[in-house]
Amino acid sequence: MVYSPGLWLELCGWIGALVLMGGAMFWLLVSAGAKNNPNANDDEAMGIVLAVLSGLSAIPYAVVMVVGGRKMRSLSGYGWALIASIGGISSVVLFPFACVFAFVPVVFGVWGLVALANPVVSLAFDENARGSDEWGG
Repeated sequence: MVYSPGLWLELCGWIGALVLMGGAMFWLLVSAGAKNNPNANDDEAMGIVLAVLSGLSAIPYAVVMVVGGRKMRSLSGYGWALIASIGGISSVVLFPFACVFAFVPVVFGVWGLVALANPVVSLAFDENARGSDEWGG
């Protein structure tokens, strides 16, 4: 029940990180182009600010989505899985400049939340946590 949304959330994390890092590179190139243009007044500073924001937002987003998706698939971290699902849903608010692509993780985030709300899934997370405690893992 949680393997597929976990896999897709993890993929959204990796792809989102690549897109955000690509955005950072884009804004650095815009900034470099503005530096060579005598008519551009504040474009250089704005490009650098947007590059830094895009690059810094990629790190926590990718960590939450990748770790949460992986923990969801292995039934080993309910909290991480829940945060990844919420992160997928909030991607449309966090990254509105990504246009249509920001809506893709929303679908998988909702799917993950619905799966996590199932009592059988909660029991499986509990059983897995109890089983790993018994064996010292």
